[in-house]
Amino acid sequence: MHCIALTLLLFGISGYADSEPVEFNRDIRPILSDKCYACHGPDKEAREADLRLDTEEGHGRRQSS
Repeated sequence: MHCIALTLLLFGISGYADSEPVEFNRDIRPILSDKCYACHGPDKEAREADLRLDTEEGHGRRQSS
């Protein structure tokens, strides 16, 4: 839950800053990697919830048909 809140906060703040638009690979991915993948990544022994951020299927994102 902390990862989702942090990501939403980053996107919300970016709209108020007079800077470059947020880019996932530059701005978001490093945060997810540092703060979220340990509990929501590929290691099933360390995973703390059903939410996985290392696979497209794991985070509930739906494919468009």
